[in-house]
Amino acid sequence: MKKFEGIIEDIKEKIETGELVEGDRLLSINKASCLYDCSKGTVLRAYQQLLSDHYVYVKNQSGFFVAKPFHLSGSPENFFNLATGN
Repeated sequence: MKKFEGIIEDIKEKIETGELVEGDRLLSINKASCLYDCSKGTVLRAYQQLLSDHYVYVKNQSGFFVAKPFHLSGSPENFFNLATGN
């Protein structure tokens, strides 16, 4: 398993067990890189994957936050998938 995949699995596990809940802020990229003993780029790659998987969202100049669980976000007809573009 690659390092960024381990970070993703750790954060997903914390979300699923309730250690991290909706609205909680993830560690900064600098702190997470120290915790996981890896580069900032590795942490950023993991966070970007969590973002695209809808586990987290970004607030500009504030960081990454745990998102509302995807299965509670409503039925597919009640939201727009912005990842597909126009």
